[in-house]
Parts: sequence; C-alpha cells; structure tokens
Amino acid sequence: MIPKKFFIHLLSFTLVLFAIHFALNHYFQWSAKIGLVITGFFLFFFISLLSYRSLYKAVAERPAVFVNRFMASLVIKLFLFILLVIITGKALVKPESTYFILFFMGLYVIYMIFYSSYIMRLKDNGAKTSE
Repeated sequence: MIPKKFFIHLLSFTLVLFAIHFALNHYFQWSAKIGLVITGFFLFFFISLLSYRSLYKAVAERPAVFVNRFMASLVIKLFLFILLVIITGKALVKPESTYFILFFMGLYVIYMIFYSSYIMRLKDNGAKTSE
C-alpha cells in the first residue's frame, strides 16, 4: 500500500504542473496537442506511483533490496522516456515533435527531482526504523 501522504503530494504536484503548463500554453500560444500533454502527465504520475510502491515495499520487507529496485525504477523510467520520445518524434511533424520532446524532457527532470526527494526520505526513514 502506498502512503496517502505521497499520493496526495504527487497528485497535487501533477495538478499544479498541469495548471502551470496550461497557463503558459495559453499565454505563449504553443502548438501543443492536449492529448499528448495529458498522456505525459498521466504516464509520469502512474510510473512514479508504481515505482514508489515497489520501493516502499522493499524498504519495509528487505532494505537490502532497496538500491536494486531504485536503480531498476530509474532505468525503466529512462527507457520508457526514450521510447516514447522516439515514437512521438517520428509520428509528429517537426514543430510539434520539438515542442513535445522539450516538454517531455522538462517533465522527466521535474518528476525525477520530486521522486528522488521522496525516495531519499523513504530510505532515511527505513534506515531509522530498522535500527
């Protein structure tokens, strides 16, 4: 089970990012396909949720497995990111694909910072409880 605090923070974080993106998109008149934008947000939301759940269980059950699962989650996210960027980059025309790739790279970095900060807290709390 995922702690409610992480779920609420992740959902709030995603909604705030979506609102900021919507406002910037409206102000700068970017040619964004809303379906791709929503897909990007949902993809990062659910992948972060699933990987946090896996790491939360690893810390609770066997803290030694934590590092392996953390590295695996980072690699899986990176490969999904690269695959999606390649597929969408080939499917879209040049201006739209450039916008989407930059948008997706920004989302990737922002979510990784958010996710890593929570994971480090989880690791520290797990180490404290196992002592």
